[in-house]
Amino acid sequence: MELTLEQKKNIMDFAPNFSEIAKKEQWISNYDTETDAIVIRTPRLAHDVEKKYINDEFAFYLNKNNEVKGIFIEYFMTNFISHHKDVKDIKKEIEKEIKAEKQEESGLLRLEPKETKKIISELENVLIVSLWPKT
Repeated sequence: MELTLEQKKNIMDFAPNFSEIAKKEQWISNYDTETDAIVIRTPRLAHDVEKKYINDEFAFYLNKNNEVKGIFIEYFMTNFISHHKDVKDIKKEIEKEIKAEKQEESGLLRLEPKETKKIISELENVLIVSLWPKT
């Protein structure tokens, strides 16, 4: 489904404030080792939240008011990182977490708050560049 103009506007307004919003709302992050997807989101997603893709890499969780409540990135380690070298340190952190066997049975790896802050900080610029690609 195509994003509405309001949804696009809210995502564009969100992007340069990603770090600030995530810090204020204490967002968390999970990495799914089975699907190679990372989710960075509010601690609780409401039942009305929908996942909306903006491109082949990013999707946003939007609530009924079209506010961004999370980000979803698929093929994170195998594809996303290779296209965005400036976030390669994230891969090292996730690999370190996997080796530390903090993984739950479901394949979900709950990243520590300090890793979440680092990921958000590094992803903010990538997000902005993805929304406003070079022409």
